Amino acid sequence: MDKVIVYKNGTTLKDTFQKVRLSQKRPYTLQFVIDTQSLQLTLRAETKALLYYFCDNLSQKDRVIIRNIVSTCAGVDVCLCTNEAFALDAWKLNVFHFEEHPVDGRQILSAYKKHTSDHSQNAQAFTLKTNEGIIKLDHGRVNYLSANGNYTFFNLVGGKQLLMTRQLNKYDDSTEDNLNMKRLHRSYIFNMKNIQNIKGKEIRFYKTESPLAVSNALAIKIRKELLGSK
Repeated sequence: MDKVIVYKNGTTLKDTFQKVRLSQKRPYTLQFVIDTQSLQLTLRAETKALLYYFCDNLSQKDRVIIRNIVSTCAGVDVCLCTNEAFALDAWKLNVFHFEEHPVDGRQILSAYKKHTSDHSQNAQAFTLKTNEGIIKLDHGRVNYLSANGNYTFFNLVGGKQLLMTRQLNKYDDSTEDNLNMKRLHRSYIFNMKNIQNIKGKEIRFYKTESPLAVSNALAIKIRKELLGSK
């Protein structure tokens, strides 16, 4: 079971995190801590965990606490959530992940997915039932999945398509441990690694001739995701 610890001095972030479902398939627990003494006691009992460390400004006290956690708690991944002005400081502190304020549900999920991906032993492949039998389809061969009612198209490198008689949301758990596979729209799951470029409202993929035309809003969202910006 995944252990997730959420810390902010003097403030519980329970309401924020309970609005976000971290995983569809992995069991996890959330623990909310609001003082440094409780944080130390909590971490002492954990050999592996994801710690969201929230602070409005990265004080000297915060730096000392984080540095001690990174150096003494080898199995704890620290996600530092603070003002964007401290991004370089986060790198110097050698934290596992950094997110700038204000942190939304997408950013919370991004850190969790990175944590589980680093520790997952699951093969990054789809198991599909076809007329030719059960096949394993590596994520790397898929440019994107697209929804069509109760069906899902697997759009592959090179332009080939596979049609599956399952809704798109049924494949969410198959992509959960792969950082490159992102659900950025109710009708699409994209393999971000296979995107070559975006021109206007067209998404072009490596080793694939035909581009995908999307809405302007989705094109902007994909650009931001590729750039790692909000």
